Amino acid sequence: MIHSMQRDRERRLRRKPRRKRGLVACLIALTGVALLGNLLTSPHLEEPTTDAAHNPPGYRPPVLDPVEADARAAAAALSIVDALPPAPRIAYAVTVTEEPKASSVGFLDGAAVLAQSVRSAHKRSTYGAPAFVAFVSPRISQRTRASLRGIGFRSIEKQLPIVPDKIEGSFLRKLWTEPNEKFPDPTMRGGCCGAWELLKLYAWTLTEYERVIHVDMDCLLLHPIDELLSIDASLVYTADYNMMNDNQRKNRLTPAVQGGFLVVRPSHQVFEALVALMQRGKWGGKCSGWECTGVGHWWGGATIQGLLPYFYDRHAKTLTMARASDLKAVEVDRCVYDNMGDKAVVNPLPYVGCSAARQTPFDDVKFAHFTVCQKPWTCNPARDPDDDKKICLALHAAWFDIRREFEEEHGMPSEKKVCRRGYKKMAFPAGFGE
Repeated sequence: MIHSMQRDRERRLRRKPRRKRGLVACLIALTGVALLGNLLTSPHLEEPTTDAAHNPPGYRPPVLDPVEADARAAAAALSIVDALPPAPRIAYAVTVTEEPKASSVGFLDGAAVLAQSVRSAHKRSTYGAPAFVAFVSPRISQRTRASLRGIGFRSIEKQLPIVPDKIEGSFLRKLWTEPNEKFPDPTMRGGCCGAWELLKLYAWTLTEYERVIHVDMDCLLLHPIDELLSIDASLVYTADYNMMNDNQRKNRLTPAVQGGFLVVRPSHQVFEALVALMQRGKWGGKCSGWECTGVGHWWGGATIQGLLPYFYDRHAKTLTMARASDLKAVEVDRCVYDNMGDKAVVNPLPYVGCSAARQTPFDDVKFAHFTVCQKPWTCNPARDPDDDKKICLALHAAWFDIRREFEEEHGMPSEKKVCRRGYKKMAFPAGFGE
C-alpha cells in the first residue's frame, strides 16, 4: 500500500513540469502572434522609400517610434486639408431646358462669358469663389453637359417638379397636357419655355450653399453683390414693371418678378410649398392671374414671373414656417441689379428703385441682362433715342472684354473686332470639357 502511494506521488511530480512547459509554450506563441500583428500593421515598419539621387548607397531612414510616426502622419493630413480651398458658400445657377441647335451661336459663348464675369467680380467679394450649377432637362445631350463642365458648371439633371396631368386648375392642366401642331410637347407652351422654366425652383434645394443666385445665360456680373447676399429673406429679386400694363401699376398690383435674376436662400420647406402651390395651378382661364387676384396676368405669369410674386405677397400669409423670413421676399433696384436697358417706367414710378434703366451710369450697373439691349452675339446693340448714355453699347463692350479674358486664360485665339463680318464664335477646342 505504501509503495503504491509512493508510485502515485512520483507520477504526479513527473506531470507538473510538463504542465509548466505547456503553459510557457502557450505564452510564447501568443507573444509571437502579437508581435507579428504589430509588424503587419505598424506604419513605421513599412518598407521605406529612398531617393537614390540624394542618399548614399545602402542608406536607410531611421525607424520612427510608432507614436511619433502617427503624429507626423496626422500633421501631414492636416496640412493637406489646410491647403484645400474652402467650400463655396455661394452658387450661381442656370437652367437649360432645350438642347441648343447646331446653328446656335450664343449658348456656349454666353455661358463662358457669364461664368468668367462671375469669377472676376468675386475676386473682390468677401464670399470668395462661388460654385456653378446647371439644372438641365433630360433633353440635354452629354456633349452639351461636357461643354458646360469645361466652363465650370456642374450639371444636375432634373425632371419637372410638378405632374402636369394632376394639376388641379383645368386651364394649366390642359395647357401642359394637350399637344397641338405648334407644340407637340405641350409642356413647352407658355412663356419662354413652358412648364420647364419651373426647373429654376430647384435653386431652393441647394441647401449646401448659403445663397444661390439663379440667372439667365445672357447676363453679366460687373461688380460684387455682397450686400444682397446678407439680406434676411428667402428671395431677393427685381421687378419687371414693363411686363405689366398701366392699370396694373396704377392699382399697385404686386409686380412681376424678373426671372433672370433671383437671389435665393435655399430651403426644402420653401421649395415644397412652391411646388404645392404650382401643383394646384389655379391660374388663368375664367380668372385673371393666380387665384383670381390678377397677379401673374402677364407674359410668363403661369410660372416664375407670376408664381413667385403671388407666393410671397399673397400665399405666404396662409403659411407658417420655423423661420419667418423664409416667407419674405425683398425687391431691389432693377436699374442696378438687373439692368436690361428697357424703357423708363412712369405713371406711376416703380415701387422700388429708379425709373429709367437707360439713364443709369454704366459704373452703377452691377448686373446686366441682355434682353432689350439685344444679345451681344447679334452684333446689333439697341440704339434707342432716349439712350443718351449709350448704356447698351457700353454693356455690349463689357461683354466682349470679358469674352477676351476667358479666351486668354484658356489659350484660345482672341480678336478685338469679333463682329467685323458677323459674329465670330469662340474657338473652343475639340472635346472641350470631355
